[in-house]
Amino acid sequence: MATEEQIQIVMNALADPFACPECGVRVRFGDLECPRCGEDIYDQLKAWAEWLIDDICGEG
Repeated sequence: MATEEQIQIVMNALADPFACPECGVRVRFGDLECPRCGEDIYDQLKAWAEWLIDDICGEG
């Protein structure tokens, strides 16, 4: 079961804007490519997910 602290970490992470590394436009939750330039952002999202998991588990 998730703790309140873990839930808060996820909620805060989802509230932070994620920008396309190519053109800087804000990317919506669930997008796998930039809506403006079409840049594939899967690798950036994967890195973000790894960071989030490490933060939740207390390794970050």
